[in-house]
Amino acid sequence: MPTLITMSEKPNGDVWVWITTEEGPRTVNLTTQLSCDGNMHDLLSRHAGLYAFWAAVRARLEAEKDQEEAALDRVSGEISELLRLETKAEGIAATAADKVVKNRLEQSPRYQEAVEAANSAKSRARIGLYIVQAFEHRRDTLIQLAISERRESDNESAVAKGRAIGMRG
Repeated sequence: MPTLITMSEKPNGDVWVWITTEEGPRTVNLTTQLSCDGNMHDLLSRHAGLYAFWAAVRARLEAEKDQEEAALDRVSGEISELLRLETKAEGIAATAADKVVKNRLEQSPRYQEAVEAANSAKSRARIGLYIVQAFEHRRDTLIQLAISERRESDNESAVAKGRAIGMRG
């Protein structure tokens, strides 16, 4: 069963993802998963699991894309071979046969289905790639936020320490 994945933006700006895998259908509010609001420790802890999930989905989508592209190559080769035999039987000159084969190949319903399946798989793989890239961006953002929080905390500690020393003197 191919992994189905679609995205949609809701009127409130949230991006939702619908994904169907062997485990069943799942609806995910991607905006919520990518949020950097909340307790930094919880956000960083949860990020690894979310990233792993989406990286696995992307890997599955890439594998499906590769399979569909290989199937397209096979179908194209099989149909082209039959069409070459047909053009030879029809007495079409070899110089003109390539163009005839190409035109007939593109009109073949079986070839068109394989092209559509490969294009659909490519589209789904791109969605998976973009989601993983979003989580990589989120990771970088969380790291920067954690660094900023740490600096802010260190500055507050230094100020408090300075006040304590000032009160003693």
